[in-house]
Amino acid sequence: MDSADSAPSQQPVISTEAILDRHEQMLLHINQQLTALTQVIAQRIPLVSPPTPSPSVAPQLPAHEPSVPGPSAPPPPAHAEPPEQSLPVPEPFSGG
Repeated sequence: MDSADSAPSQQPVISTEAILDRHEQMLLHINQQLTALTQVIAQRIPLVSPPTPSPSVAPQLPAHEPSVPGPSAPPPPAHAEPPEQSLPVPEPFSGG
């Protein structure tokens, strides 16, 4: 095989190899960024729920809040209002 014949056929292989190498580097970079983002989110949002206080322990109010409870929420209405009225049923298509 002549060396002049092998050079043009190797050009597409070399360019494909360079493209694949560049894509691999970009994917590695994205993987590193995703790992860092996951760690930041994990630090801000704990996966373990906080322990609930036992019923025998009364919650302590901060010193600046009054110990007298504030007004309670109004009771729910005796009957709930129906949601928005539904749309009328459309007339059947007559084909014309």
